[in-house]
Amino acid sequence: MKKLISYLRCIILPLSADSILFLSKQRWAPFTGSLLNLHLRLFYSTSLGHLENDPFAQRENLDRRIIRSISNLGYIDIGCQLRGTIKTNTEIFAQKNKYLLSKSCPDDLLKSLVHGRTVAIVGPAMGADNEKEIEQFDLVVRVGYIGPNGLPENTGTRCDISFYGPHKMRSVVRNRQLESLSNLKLAVLFKLDRYHRHRLSVDKIRRALPLFATAALPRFRLTTANTLVKVLYNCILCEPSRIKVFNADLFLSSLYPSGYIVNKKIDSKGTNVAYKNRDMCKSFAKTHDPAEQIEFYKYYFNLGAFEADEKLAAVIGLDASEYISRLDDIYGKPVRRQLGLIRENAPG
Repeated sequence: MKKLISYLRCIILPLSADSILFLSKQRWAPFTGSLLNLHLRLFYSTSLGHLENDPFAQRENLDRRIIRSISNLGYIDIGCQLRGTIKTNTEIFAQKNKYLLSKSCPDDLLKSLVHGRTVAIVGPAMGADNEKEIEQFDLVVRVGYIGPNGLPENTGTRCDISFYGPHKMRSVVRNRQLESLSNLKLAVLFKLDRYHRHRLSVDKIRRALPLFATAALPRFRLTTANTLVKVLYNCILCEPSRIKVFNADLFLSSLYPSGYIVNKKIDSKGTNVAYKNRDMCKSFAKTHDPAEQIEFYKYYFNLGAFEADEKLAAVIGLDASEYISRLDDIYGKPVRRQLGLIRENAPG
């Protein structure tokens, strides 16, 4: 019913900000580009083309729903600039987030395991052969663990602690994959609804499942932290003797191991999976602001709170605007090309 009402609104008020935002999420988004350009011309005397050449021109006036629509259609770079996050730097981030560690308390179970120990956080990106180095750490921490078959190659099969977002844990419960958690020392949950909490409690009694802990969540100004940021943040809170992050490139690669992503798309070989580019653009628009994510890593890396492998260190060394530009090349431009918003003979 809610979707039907949204479609009716689009018919009656096709140029409203709400209609354009709704249409920008739908499959027939190419039509949205024309409506968005018309909206920008009528209400702001500008256009997408003008914003590409002078992205700061209308920033103060643009409706936040229109900015999200722009990002949904693959304009990641412009969307971030219009939100003002390109101007964010590590110094400003530090001023706004220096109180995070003092105001947050880690889960007691998690701290009892991590405090004073060496921790390897293994991300989901396909990467170099790190298995021997990873095995030397006291604890191996991963994201969304559902057994060794869903892990990146050359990172070993060990997992002591795994973090789960609500969508991932619901998938684990729904698909009856809880047995895969039996080898964990601890499973850390971000958030679960009442039904799945009950299911986990019942299954924990019936099966040899690990203990469950609750994660502390960092607060960002614009959107929310992504999963790997939350994992790193919680580990830092527990004051281990050493943290090193492996196989993370902050989405500058679209390849992930089979089983990591809930809504996954398997490639032609049936081994690697990738987020759909449209999904990534929507995520950057609504859920995970990329500038805030990379500034988090920059701040705590420069603070010496964690070490990074060669892959992540190279990304942390990028300027925020350069990082976002690369995301735009990987995810944004293919979407714009697919939607007909970039001509094949146009630059980029």
